[in-house]
Amino acid sequence: YSLMLLKKGDSLLKIIPKKDIKVYVQTAQKILTVLNENFPDSVDLTYNLLEQNNKPFVYIEIPYSESGDWFNRYIYYFDTIGDTRVIKIISSFFNSECVADVLTEETTLLYNSNFNEILKIYKIYDDKGNPVKDTTKCIFNYRFEYPLYSNYSKSPLGHK
Repeated sequence: YSLMLLKKGDSLLKIIPKKDIKVYVQTAQKILTVLNENFPDSVDLTYNLLEQNNKPFVYIEIPYSESGDWFNRYIYYFDTIGDTRVIKIISSFFNSECVADVLTEETTLLYNSNFNEILKIYKIYDDKGNPVKDTTKCIFNYRFEYPLYSNYSKSPLGHK
């Protein structure tokens, strides 16, 4: 794969053919394929899978927030053999006590071929994208334990 640097505002969804974008949902019973944007009534988790040459290169998990107080995304970028090279964890939520509206935490983890972390980048910002410098008053109610997959085959869709 070639690494494409996109300018701010660009989206991978604009440059990837629709046939290479797959959507799945986790319900209480099983993982289902979503076709033509027909989602079931009850969804616990949404999965997006972007493929290139029938191989996964971006995998996204989006858990469902029943209260609507938080919106978490777990984004994986794979190399050509399906090994994880980058994980981006983004959590946006209300009720942080340190900003008036939505607070967003963003952690980017880069890995080598042995799944050893080689770089960690952490950002925290308000709903306008301004960095939050003093986090001592922040309350992080929506940090959930989350498994990290070293390879696409270890993800829920890789087991499907």
